[in-house]
Amino acid sequence: MLGDYTCNFPLKLIVKKPTGEVLQTVEVASDKEVFTITLHKDFLSATEMPVNPFFSELSLTDFESFNKSTIQRKLEEKVGKQVFGRMATYIGYMYNSVNSYREVYGYGFVKLKNRPYDYSDLDSAVAHYKIALDSMHNGNFEACKTICQGIKPTLEKVLQSNEPRIDKGVKETIYYNLSHLNLLTLNFDEAWKYYNLIVPGYEGATMEYELKRRITLFQTYYKLKAQLGK
Repeated sequence: MLGDYTCNFPLKLIVKKPTGEVLQTVEVASDKEVFTITLHKDFLSATEMPVNPFFSELSLTDFESFNKSTIQRKLEEKVGKQVFGRMATYIGYMYNSVNSYREVYGYGFVKLKNRPYDYSDLDSAVAHYKIALDSMHNGNFEACKTICQGIKPTLEKVLQSNEPRIDKGVKETIYYNLSHLNLLTLNFDEAWKYYNLIVPGYEGATMEYELKRRITLFQTYYKLKAQLGK
């Protein structure tokens, strides 16, 4: 048995001059945002433990009853850690650009020797993708977005075909690249769509973790910039 606690933790970040003049106000967590924390048998452990269910509803009820105040403090600590961690990220993003190291994005499609099919269209897309990442790396994000927007139709068209050359591995590579192309063009719903298509079978893998982190990083950064009107 497990128990889910839900709560709100509204928080605003107000940046002021030494004179008291307000420079910026950022909503870090709204009063409508709901945070969920799962109560399990090792919830009060001093170290982070995996979710370990109670044996019965009675044992869960007894645990809640005997440890009510301690559980409450732990819940506040866990949610507070999430919210204040988000605030620290926001402060960093307010005064710095999002990290855009081209090396972490990978190019997806690899040229194999003696390929049985023609992949020149995908090779060309990857070549342009490299140019887009170089543009981003050199500070020209608008050029990066423009190039990425031009690449997407090619990969989307290939995905819609039933050609023998588009096997499972090629599809997964295209999902991977399209997720990146969409996050780089700030189409986050599409980025998550392709992320969800590639994840089955890769849960817990470095690729899954890193791709999720990149989408979240860009989405958080540009959500904040929109709030600040930049």
